[in-house]
Amino acid sequence: MAPRRPIITIDCETDPFLRHRMPMPFLWGLYDGERYRHFPTAARMIRYIMTLGKVKVYAHNGGKFDYQFLYDFLEPYTEVMVINGRLAKFQIGEAEFLDSWNILPTPLRNFGAKIAIDIRKLEAGEREKHMEEIIRYNRQDCVGLWEGVTGFIERYGTNLTLAGAALKFWLGLGHEKPKSDAAFYHAMKPYYYGGRVQCFKKGLITKPFHVVDINSAYPFAMTHKHPISVHSHTLTGKSAQGPVIPQSMYTIKGVSRGALPWRNEDGALTFPNDNTTRVYTVTGWELAAAVETGRVGPFTIEKREDFLKEIDFNDYVGHFYRLKSSVEKTSPEYTYAKLFLNSLYGKFGANPENYASYGLVSMKDMPVVTKKRETVIGRKSGPWSWAGTLGTYALMAGRDDDTGETNPVDSDFLNAATAASITGFVRAYLLRHIHALEKAGASILYCDTDSLVYQLAGDVSKHPLTLGKELGQWSYEGCFSHGAIAGKKLYAFHQDEQTYKKACEKSKGDEKPSPWKKANKGVKLKAEEIVAIAEGGQVIWEADAPIMSPLRKLKQGEKVVPAKFMHRTVRMT
Repeated sequence: MAPRRPIITIDCETDPFLRHRMPMPFLWGLYDGERYRHFPTAARMIRYIMTLGKVKVYAHNGGKFDYQFLYDFLEPYTEVMVINGRLAKFQIGEAEFLDSWNILPTPLRNFGAKIAIDIRKLEAGEREKHMEEIIRYNRQDCVGLWEGVTGFIERYGTNLTLAGAALKFWLGLGHEKPKSDAAFYHAMKPYYYGGRVQCFKKGLITKPFHVVDINSAYPFAMTHKHPISVHSHTLTGKSAQGPVIPQSMYTIKGVSRGALPWRNEDGALTFPNDNTTRVYTVTGWELAAAVETGRVGPFTIEKREDFLKEIDFNDYVGHFYRLKSSVEKTSPEYTYAKLFLNSLYGKFGANPENYASYGLVSMKDMPVVTKKRETVIGRKSGPWSWAGTLGTYALMAGRDDDTGETNPVDSDFLNAATAASITGFVRAYLLRHIHALEKAGASILYCDTDSLVYQLAGDVSKHPLTLGKELGQWSYEGCFSHGAIAGKKLYAFHQDEQTYKKACEKSKGDEKPSPWKKANKGVKLKAEEIVAIAEGGQVIWEADAPIMSPLRKLKQGEKVVPAKFMHRTVRMT
């Protein structure tokens, strides 16, 4: 076996993010496991890396930030890899550059990078006075990233993504890799949904309420049986009737009373609660829960998909849950275990049709390359199509003519039915507890996949929830005195005095934690702004940080720019 490439980690310091200002690097740091070096320019750093030969270079979130400043060093007609809009892998000379976020989607403070800095010290007129502190700050990020990446590789091998590492670990437990095909994926896709995010109440909350979470909801679901067969047996008419089988997939026609998932015309996931008859495609877990709770009206089963083989993931989940429970929360092992627990099931539902090979060509050559079907970029054949821009290059996407896949190892279809069943289990589990709370007199305010926000008087230990630390039990976040719900993933909850006191006791920092629990996906708002929106107002939000993606296509005549700044009018939704 070839020796493993040495690991190098890099990080850049830039002007502080300021609205409509493109931040530019003024310091680059590099750590090789023994020595930290810093450079005033990217060119100086790249020249040094070129002297190291075959190394792997990692930057945290590099694919959406740091690497955008290295485009000038790329060469045309070379391959690059893009994953979810992130520049995931490319080559400069003999050095391979990767984005560590693909294997460690977590803050660097989990690996020792805990020194903070006042970002005002990074301004051009100030940084020379604070350069020693800035260099220390940069060094801790490079060292922390190196510790995190090398620790991951030592334990779980070299992998491009966390999901790939999770699959490899599961296969190493003695399991056989399931293989299906595009037809099976698209047959199962209608049953595959995400988490249940729902506002039961909107506006201001003036009375006390509780917040609870399911401990490791998806890992808990994975400890139950789910379909693993690569083919299903379709039953219709009378043969499809009978007791609901949790591991089967159902197409039913009937009325749902807040129980079953439904996609609107715009693709949004909803849970209708009306007398309208619809055709629902659901997992057996959800249909069984709907029947048991009486939250489904008259319905007929139009089709049932049965699977000959089932599987649970107790060995995989048990390993990482025991590891997570046996180490300190500050240890890298805790972070690795937490990441792996939630990274396997999604791999089963991945669609390889979304993958592509990417390569770079000059803008003037783009029309010619688009027409060619032979190998013109690296080892990949066409046909090629324009996917976006990468600095001054055209980013071209293509697939291999012989297989129709970009990478047969990474691009195999696994089993979308498995992923659909796991997510369906969690939604069914949540539904049963929503029903139990409402039967006890609770008013449900909000839910988000594995959490519930509700109002109910009395001792929380007497509520119909099993509180504890085990898988599938509920953890109590505390009581909140007031708050506001302005939409899905847009809320602000204020802790009551006792809950806030406990939060302060847990906090080890000198600065007291905020009494507010917030969600503001896609924007960054203050609690007071969310309250204002919940009252019927609106907030104009503009991002300070630029959005930098290699897949951003330019409009006709638009100049090549490296980034854009988001702005949004936020209203109650």
